[in-house]
Amino acid sequence: MSKLLYKAPANSLYKTVELEDGEKGEIRIFTHLLGEDVKRHWGDSDLEIWSDLAPEHFRPMLALLLEKFLTGHEDAHERFEKLAKEAGVPLEKQSWT
Repeated sequence: MSKLLYKAPANSLYKTVELEDGEKGEIRIFTHLLGEDVKRHWGDSDLEIWSDLAPEHFRPMLALLLEKFLTGHEDAHERFEKLAKEAGVPLEKQSWT
């Protein structure tokens, strides 16, 4: 899996940010920068930076991301269900009265 999260406008510094599957099951966020500004700051015009999230840390990261995405929204439950559907994740829906 590789998902482009951001690409800078064509008239600015070249920058892309992607989410990728890592080789060991981790999720990687990968940034690629090109240009003279990069060279002035880092000494080379081509810079690649990545951070890996190991599978054993998926749960706390997911909980925090959901909290940030859902907090303050009256339709939080519906937004949660929509995300699950988009991801192809089945939910066990229950209710009690």
